[in-house]
Amino acid sequence: MFLVQEGWLKPDERTLSPSAKQQMAVNELRDIAGRLKHELGMPVLTVQLNHVRGVYAQRIDLARGRMALIVGERQASLVPWRSALERFAGREVEGALRGQGMSWSLARGMGLGIGMG
Repeated sequence: MFLVQEGWLKPDERTLSPSAKQQMAVNELRDIAGRLKHELGMPVLTVQLNHVRGVYAQRIDLARGRMALIVGERQASLVPWRSALERFAGREVEGALRGQGMSWSLARGMGLGIGMG
């Protein structure tokens, strides 16, 4: 009933269309990026980048899956999370797009020690 009231479903529909699911995922990502922008005081990118570098600050659980918050000097990025990132928590990492996912490594230099809850 809620989905009908919100306009996501027509009264005679039982399941969400693929486009409705995609739009809900986009909205969720945009909303979390807006909240993080306010908390961090810097822009938060949600587009897939070929390369990202910054401190792995935290994992974020969304309906579409887990994302990683990578905080750089001037901006932060939400990128697909991988379990390998957990060992780099609070440290500076580099990610490069390889095929269907990101390949992560510890960046040269010391981490900034950013702790996010």
